[in-house]
Amino acid sequence: MVSNYHRLPDPNSPFFECLIDYFSTLMVCSGEYGNHIFFACKSPNVDYERAPLKLKQMEKILNETFMPLFKRLEHLTA
Repeated sequence: MVSNYHRLPDPNSPFFECLIDYFSTLMVCSGEYGNHIFFACKSPNVDYERAPLKLKQMEKILNETFMPLFKRLEHLTA
């Protein structure tokens, strides 16, 4: 799931607790203008070590830059 929020939800809110209960992995990337993009998935096995290699391949194919955004990801779940 990917969602865009104008402000971060309170970590003690029922909404946030529901996200943590439903998804194993929850991350957020905060933008320069106050937007916060939530990334959530059910898999607890996200391969963070290989992600930069895959992102660099995608950057080359799509002629875009993703690594600065990847480096700004904050993990909200263990």
